[in-house]
Amino acid sequence: MDVSEFTPYVFQVLAQLLEYRPRDSGLGDAYKSLFPPLLTPMLWERKGNIPALTRLLQAYLLKGASEIVAMGQLMGLLGVFQKLVSSKANEASAFDLLSSVVIHVPLDAYRANLKDMFQILLVRLQSGKTPRFVRLATNFFALFIGKFGYQSYSDYLNSIQPGLGLMLVTQVWIPRLQTDTPVKMEAKIEVVGLTKILCETPTLLADTNTEQIWAQILAGTMKIITNPQARMGLSAGAGAEDADYEETEIGYDAAFSRLHFAARAVLDPFPEAKDPAVDFAKGLYGLCSRNPGKFPPLIQHALQADPKLAAGLESLVQKAGVSLV
Repeated sequence: MDVSEFTPYVFQVLAQLLEYRPRDSGLGDAYKSLFPPLLTPMLWERKGNIPALTRLLQAYLLKGASEIVAMGQLMGLLGVFQKLVSSKANEASAFDLLSSVVIHVPLDAYRANLKDMFQILLVRLQSGKTPRFVRLATNFFALFIGKFGYQSYSDYLNSIQPGLGLMLVTQVWIPRLQTDTPVKMEAKIEVVGLTKILCETPTLLADTNTEQIWAQILAGTMKIITNPQARMGLSAGAGAEDADYEETEIGYDAAFSRLHFAARAVLDPFPEAKDPAVDFAKGLYGLCSRNPGKFPPLIQHALQADPKLAAGLESLVQKAGVSLV
């Protein structure tokens, strides 16, 4: 019997047990001692291990990010991300891991590595861009901006190439929103990040060209909010997760099978945003209040091509109890 066939199940059970630990109890000695071997390259060579190992590392970050940093293991974890993101089959796991780092690890712990992380993503966007990778990358950008603001995102990308941050917004992110509207938790993350771009980025209002970009971002945000299937903040569901991992079952390796009773609860990276659509409307209100008369014409121009978006914003503004003047 090849016991390696059972390792994906073991990793899932270990992840679930760790997720159930009380929030302030830390990792414990047993889980601490187990962590370094989990970064062993040989474990990650088996395709069937990857989704389960990724979930286990996410559980470590959820329950003991500060301990992982203190153990000096964060760079090894980022090395796993770099390996995974180079493969189309494993890119979903790579972004799961990277997103958990952004959510749980203090920025100062990996600030020196951010430029390299963005460069790795850019290489894939340039050489191996697929619709799924664009979806994963833009959702990560939204998460990063939601956590740290557009200026941080822009500073790191512009240090690679001047103007790169805005270029990605116009050439990758906005086109994605026009053809592939996010739903559920991904929709919430996108709206939170896009709201920060629209309402906290004065440089986007510097001239006519950037105002046009602002208008396109506004239309993209409203397209998410008015999408009947958006259901912002809910789980994407097991089917969507399975679609991301379906390619791990190809070949002569142990296949990944999700344990039905070990399903992971959906993690909301922005629990403070109870209604991101209303927060978006209030953000626009604040922007208009600081610049009386400037934005109503720009908003009207941005949404005039689709009456549904304009009507949706009007309804949203009423719900938020504000007016845009």
